[in-house]
Amino acid sequence: MAKTGEQHYQDYQTYLSEGHVQNAGLSLLTSCICGYCPAQAELGYKYLHGILFPKDYVQAMRWLTAAADQGDASAMTNLATMYMYGTGAQTNGKKAMELLEKALELDFAPAARFLGL
Repeated sequence: MAKTGEQHYQDYQTYLSEGHVQNAGLSLLTSCICGYCPAQAELGYKYLHGILFPKDYVQAMRWLTAAADQGDASAMTNLATMYMYGTGAQTNGKKAMELLEKALELDFAPAARFLGL
């Protein structure tokens, strides 16, 4: 039986804690492809900041958007910062505000900090 996105994400966490970085990255990517929202938000963040994977704003936008579309408030906030600062996307204050307001509706406190900016 095939593993679920959540199971691949658990594998990612286990591999990462054991220092098996290559296997961790592969498991995280597989979890994302399976549509697992927390993995998509995390992978988008990692691409945005160059953690575990090379910095890649196109991939960051792809995975953060996928997670934000599923209602992940952290992904919405990270995506909003990309729009606020023009990181990998054209600056779009209106889109950033919309995303931050949605994240605030989900009681994601870090969104308030960026909304203030």
